[in-house]
Amino acid sequence: MRTEQFKKATPLLRESLDVRTKQEPGQWTTYDTMALLGEALLEQKDYAQAEPLIVQAIQGMAADSEAGEKDRMVRRKEVIALMIKLLQAIDRSQEAAIWNEEEASQNP
Repeated sequence: MRTEQFKKATPLLRESLDVRTKQEPGQWTTYDTMALLGEALLEQKDYAQAEPLIVQAIQGMAADSEAGEKDRMVRRKEVIALMIKLLQAIDRSQEAAIWNEEEASQNP
C-alpha cells in the first residue's frame, strides 16, 4: 500500500522539484523537495535514482544559512536517516556507519 502511494507521488514530486529548482535554486524548500523525491524513490527500491537526490539534499540543507534552526536540523537528521536506510538496503554498511555517526552528531 505505502509503495503504491510513493509511486503516485513520484511524478508530482518530480514536477515540484523542477519548478523549485528553477524558481528557488539553493533554497531549503528545494532541498526538502529533493529529499521527499529521494524518499519516494527509495521506498520503490529505485536506489540508483534515490541516492544522488538524498546526498544533494543533505549537502544543501547543511549549507543553508538558516540550517541551525531546530526544525531544519530535525529534518536534516531525518534525511540522513534515509541515507542510512538506502546504504543498508544496497549492502554498503561501512558507509552507513559513517552516516550513522553524522546523524548522531546532529543536535536535536
